[in-house]
Amino acid sequence: MEGYDKRLHATYLEKVLRVKKECGKVVVHEDRAVFMLLIGLLLSMHAKSRMKLVERLRLDESCGMPKDTFFSGCGHLLMDSVPGTAKTNLAENFSAALGMRYSRLQFNPELRPSDIVGCDIIAPGASDFISHPGPVKTNILLADEINRGLEQALSALISVAAEGRFITIGPNETTYFLEAPFFMIATQNPLEEKGVINLPEAIADRFAMKINMNRMNRSQMSDIIKTVRDYDKKEKEVHQVLTREEVQEIRKFINDGIYTDDLVTDYIAALSCSNNVGDPVYKYVKELEAEHYLGLLINGEQQFRRAGIFLDTAAKALAFLKGRSYVTYTDVDNLALDVWRARMKLTGEAITLINGEDIEYWRWQETGRMFDKVVITRDREPKPITTSDQLKDQLSLRLIRGARESCLAKK
Repeated sequence: MEGYDKRLHATYLEKVLRVKKECGKVVVHEDRAVFMLLIGLLLSMHAKSRMKLVERLRLDESCGMPKDTFFSGCGHLLMDSVPGTAKTNLAENFSAALGMRYSRLQFNPELRPSDIVGCDIIAPGASDFISHPGPVKTNILLADEINRGLEQALSALISVAAEGRFITIGPNETTYFLEAPFFMIATQNPLEEKGVINLPEAIADRFAMKINMNRMNRSQMSDIIKTVRDYDKKEKEVHQVLTREEVQEIRKFINDGIYTDDLVTDYIAALSCSNNVGDPVYKYVKELEAEHYLGLLINGEQQFRRAGIFLDTAAKALAFLKGRSYVTYTDVDNLALDVWRARMKLTGEAITLINGEDIEYWRWQETGRMFDKVVITRDREPKPITTSDQLKDQLSLRLIRGARESCLAKK
């Protein structure tokens, strides 16, 4: 395949998987979470020419010229779970293994845009304002408990992530360019917690995926206690195994070297248009819902356009991590639940099912090494739904089944 080097792929893959191994020293039983962080970091979104932007805005060198000619955003990740499930610890050690600049933003109702992008201040003894960039001037940003912040702070953060630049607040209005890669890891607490808000749709749609941290059993909890007890031992230290430059090279290799066939692209399009009225997938899901008394649970006016783009680029990153030079349907299936979970909007009728009547429960089984095979099965006995994410996953499984039926019908 043109642009694909098998030996280079093996070399890059070995280095990337070492990041997973380093994170496993201090965060146990969260292999899938680390795996999803790697996918989010490695996928490339919306490359923008910075030189054209500089010319259009007529910026000079005093504004901090960009080091990268092009800026390509990462697939920012939303991590959801109750407090105390190592979300923050995982993000910190992930950045340590990459050796990149790391900042943390703790969201609360008092957080303002100036706390995010920075402001112009007067230093002692100075007669003029000095621009002081905020914590977003970094490579890996942890937005902790993001759903405790107000919308104006959230909008400022998302604007920075989308544009790859920010302007300090004050009389100087200095422009700063982010250094690629810029990867945002946001954590949030469930809506059942006090003091949290439901992220606005426009904000949630900017994240590539939303992942839920595992619930621990007794054996896993025992391992966690032992890991924390031995945290200060030398063998538990996380060492840097990649550099910023190497990450950029790997991202370019994935974008240029991993192949996606038109049939797989059509499958992604079928998933993305699954709730368009008149689409074959929509008809299939509607019949399925009627059969099981679920009603129409997904907002039919919502579009999954950005979800399709994220699915395409994330599937490439997943194929790379599996050691393949091409994307398969299974790669797309493996990521569909995480992509939709971040942006699927439930209707009022759907919300009434949470902690309500039992529904037919579908299960997602991952078999083989690193999600090589996916099997969708149904339980014989209906089960209750206890969270909104659980209901979203159930609907996503039905959409995947519908997209499969639709694409097979065309062959």
